[in-house]
Amino acid sequence: MKIAILLALAARPAWAGYQYYFTDSLQSANPLAWTSTGQLSPGANGGSLISSVPIPGGGSEAEVAITIALKSSGGAYTAFLQASPDARTGSASAGSYLAFEMQNPQFDSGNKNCAANFLLMQSVAGKVRLLAAFSHSCRDGMLMRMAVHSGTVLIGRIRPTRWSFI
Repeated sequence: MKIAILLALAARPAWAGYQYYFTDSLQSANPLAWTSTGQLSPGANGGSLISSVPIPGGGSEAEVAITIALKSSGGAYTAFLQASPDARTGSASAGSYLAFEMQNPQFDSGNKNCAANFLLMQSVAGKVRLLAAFSHSCRDGMLMRMAVHSGTVLIGRIRPTRWSFI
């Protein structure tokens, strides 16, 4: 599997008009669309929501984007692809998945600047392998994206006002 960390595509509007086959604002977890595992309440450790909506065409290639409501320091924010219903990261890691995770975001004393660790992980039957790790800026309203196409994993973070691939 190839890993591509995009650095120079800021001017290319490749995803601007993209339409996802399923979107959800997650005001509540619809049991027809989501499988939950672990505790999903704020501050809980080890909870996940995994989409149970099938990929059109039945393939394993897909793309996921999550908008992060980041109001304070701490926590972990994870986007999964190719995940089994029991997929979880962290100390209660389980299942099989590809995961793009932002860990422990920290705001400065003025609550203006934020930095976090980002990880790309693969798990097969609960055995986790770290594929990539790096530190980067973060902010409230940012979009985390991950795509798997033709054996390549693409990851990126998008600021609310401009593209900024990592």
